[in-house]
Amino acid sequence: MFLSSKQIVGLYAKDAKIVSYATSGLQAYIGACFPPFFVQMMLMGLISGVGIQSETQVPAIFCFLFICIPMGYYLAFTAKIGMTGIFYGQALGQVCLTLFYIKIVYNIDWEAQVEEIKLQN
Repeated sequence: MFLSSKQIVGLYAKDAKIVSYATSGLQAYIGACFPPFFVQMMLMGLISGVGIQSETQVPAIFCFLFICIPMGYYLAFTAKIGMTGIFYGQALGQVCLTLFYIKIVYNIDWEAQVEEIKLQN
């Protein structure tokens, strides 16, 4: 069953003003945050398979503390975008983290990984 963002918000609120406000935030979250998050999960699968998850901790902390939170605050309150700005700030952090993960995966020595797997079999 597929529900629109307005129907999803309508499950929790009935006031039209609140539904409208929350719907815009949900649409921003779904549209801006999900695509980089999906790519991150794919990359994390590769990173976990190689066993170098520890290399992702510092970039994740950096992106969430120094990009998501400040940008969300800036967009929501300084730029006056409101709740939607919080989600756009999160999306910016997600994109930066995805770029970090791409760099980590790009720097993996895949030939060495293949040799290691051959030795295990």
